[in-house]
Amino acid sequence: MSQEVRLVMAISADGKIAPGRDRSPHFGPADAYRFERVCAESDALVSGAGTLRASGRTRSIVTPDLVAWRAAHDLPPQPFSVIVTRSGNLDPSLPYFTEQPLQRAIATTDARATEMAADYADLAELWPCGAEEVEPQRILAHLAARGHQRIALLGGGELNASWFAADLVDRIELTLAPLLFGGRDAPTPIDGDGLSAAGQLSLVSCDVVEGCIFVTYDVQRGV
Repeated sequence: MSQEVRLVMAISADGKIAPGRDRSPHFGPADAYRFERVCAESDALVSGAGTLRASGRTRSIVTPDLVAWRAAHDLPPQPFSVIVTRSGNLDPSLPYFTEQPLQRAIATTDARATEMAADYADLAELWPCGAEEVEPQRILAHLAARGHQRIALLGGGELNASWFAADLVDRIELTLAPLLFGGRDAPTPIDGDGLSAAGQLSLVSCDVVEGCIFVTYDVQRGV
């Protein structure tokens, strides 16, 4: 089985994933359940450090039917968690480290992995994933070595952009919520410098639930 990467994001009607940097939005209960369901179906969750700083924790599987689904499929109670940081700007006192019972890793640059060992070696695996940038391919290689095939990419926009630039995203699970955030600096699903060419998508499904539009696209990789 080859690895599959699913991007899971919710956006406002004006295309923003949050009202500002390092602010964690709430898109409603229908989106929260969908988000948790996709996470429950995954072996590993990959999040950026900014996303972690905004909320202090990552997604936990707590809804009874999803907890039961993982147990029925002989999966651990929680997916493996990877936090991606180039700078190493994390806080070991965050609830993510002190309260969430997870297996976790920090993916960072080669030098940062060595520098962070003293503070984080007892809290997470430290993965060196590139000399200057955190390379998505090396994160996937670490996950493959652990047998993790179904990967959920949880943002933010800069992290997503690097995975699209590397042509590693297979599917997009997108929620369009009936909200407006505005703001020229509010983050979008794919930030950064932009893609070298427009990505091509194939519609898989589209549903309306409690005012939210749930859209699933397959990414036409290599196009």
